[in-house]
Amino acid sequence: MHKNLIDIVSIRAGYPFRGRIETETQGNAQLVQMRDLDPEGGLDWATPVRVNVEDTGHPAFLLPDDILFVNRGAHFFATLLATPPADALAAPHLFILRVKNTAQVWPAYLAWYLNHRRAQHYFQQHTKGTSIPSISRKALETLPVLLPPLDTQQHIGAVDRCWRAEKKLQRELLEKREEWLETVLDRLIDN
Repeated sequence: MHKNLIDIVSIRAGYPFRGRIETETQGNAQLVQMRDLDPEGGLDWATPVRVNVEDTGHPAFLLPDDILFVNRGAHFFATLLATPPADALAAPHLFILRVKNTAQVWPAYLAWYLNHRRAQHYFQQHTKGTSIPSISRKALETLPVLLPPLDTQQHIGAVDRCWRAEKKLQRELLEKREEWLETVLDRLIDN
């Protein structure tokens, strides 16, 4: 079954700051920006800056299973937030996708689907702009999403989570090997 994205999620932009975003070391919220997100590694919770916001009940505050969508730049991608901190807030240039009914759509599946070649092909066809490519909200809303049975969605989400964890471990292993090799080669030079 196919449904347009807008039929299965609510889509909203991040917190609407007035003017420049000012960081505060003792701020009342963590601000997730595009630079904190990585298509491969997801979100590094050590990197968001702290800010003060007036409206602490704003819907841009992130909830478990929200999906952040990066709609600008060279690569459009989605990141599932399994358990964000209670004070986490999305920046205004990110879209927050919140599944309307988890009995029909599994959030991990939807995040995977948004990163899948089918959705990526759709995004490439609907890209606007030349210097900074972007996907409009309207184009995002009309993305056709293939929805298999919920148990299949759950399996796909689990496999994707395992695959991402494996890739992360492989990257870390490669970094450790590189450090080791540099140490060995430095010792050879010194002797």
